[in-house]
Amino acid sequence: MDFQNCATGMRICILFLVSASLASQTASAQQRTWTDASGAYSIEAELNGVTQTDNGLQAELVMPDGKHMAILVSQLSKVDAQLARSFYAEKLKSSGETAGISPANEKMGSEEDSEEDGRRPRGLPEDAIVSRPLSAPISAATDRLDNRNISNIKFDPKTAIRLEREIPRDAKGRPTENPVYLVEVSDREMEFLSANVKTLVDTIKSETMPVDQKRRAIGKLKDVWPQGRHPGLLKVLINTLSHEDKFLRLSAMDLLANHDSDQSLIYIFARIDDISFDVRWRTYEILTQLRDPRIIPELCERLRGSDRTKAASVLQVFGSTSAPLVHEWVQGTEEEDVLLNVCQLLGNIGESSSAEVLSKLAEHESLLVRSQARNAIKQINRRLAQESGRASNLPTRR
Repeated sequence: MDFQNCATGMRICILFLVSASLASQTASAQQRTWTDASGAYSIEAELNGVTQTDNGLQAELVMPDGKHMAILVSQLSKVDAQLARSFYAEKLKSSGETAGISPANEKMGSEEDSEEDGRRPRGLPEDAIVSRPLSAPISAATDRLDNRNISNIKFDPKTAIRLEREIPRDAKGRPTENPVYLVEVSDREMEFLSANVKTLVDTIKSETMPVDQKRRAIGKLKDVWPQGRHPGLLKVLINTLSHEDKFLRLSAMDLLANHDSDQSLIYIFARIDDISFDVRWRTYEILTQLRDPRIIPELCERLRGSDRTKAASVLQVFGSTSAPLVHEWVQGTEEEDVLLNVCQLLGNIGESSSAEVLSKLAEHESLLVRSQARNAIKQINRRLAQESGRASNLPTRR
């Protein structure tokens, strides 16, 4: 027996079986567990198809109950994304086309592309303010908290959000013009919604529908929210954040905060410049709950204005993480009310690095600022001493 030829034949047979297995997975829309990129969500579904959209490859999944769900391939886990891309490549190959899609050149939804090419969504008013996308993927934002333990929050400057322009304000720092941040919604992004959800969405985005009907529709949407991520639905709500009716803005903000706070954060944050006091206050409450460190630099800018105490209360949630950015922001600021607010904030969150900033403010021409700065230094020293004492009292392991 020719063992060399036999071994070669076995290897060829194994390779054939592996290739056939992969091909069968790719070619057949089999039932399997699909997981998103974060690993937090998974669903049993069948891959029904993969199509190229303006936001990149989009997979259509069919659940056991027959419901359809659309998700961008870039939002799937690496294994699932590769399977979907292979499915798409096989589909093009069978039709004689070339895929030309890889993880490196596939569009990543609403992240880095739009800012580079500077294009505006089609069909928007010329005076509409189009927000720039998040500066980095959500996976780069580290250690968001789910509880009151604020010591683990980290800030990565690469993920910080920035709004596109400064909102006009009155003498007291209150917004005088509502920010309008709009994104384009394609028909393709809406086609996988169930009939009842699509009816509600069509009512919400209609330009002729009475406001009271829109309010009822967005209220019902809370009860029939579809499973999975639907980019078109989220974009409709993002646009609703800029609606002239404040109750619609409030409802849309709550829905986005509950279902897609990661990707819609910049649009939620923009409402702290809303002309409505109710909307601004609700925005600060949501930001306090989300505790996403990407907002810290832009939030520091709100330490000057009518809502500075509310902005400081959100910064306080991040603890010492936000202190260095507050130090940087306060340089050159001379407004007494602002400096008093900053001194109080640093007294609550500051650490040893805050001493230099507060020492300068302790020599300020304003008696109130001097007094508040010295109190803040004492408060920080007292807190550091207590923490040092607790550390020294910890039992040592033998």
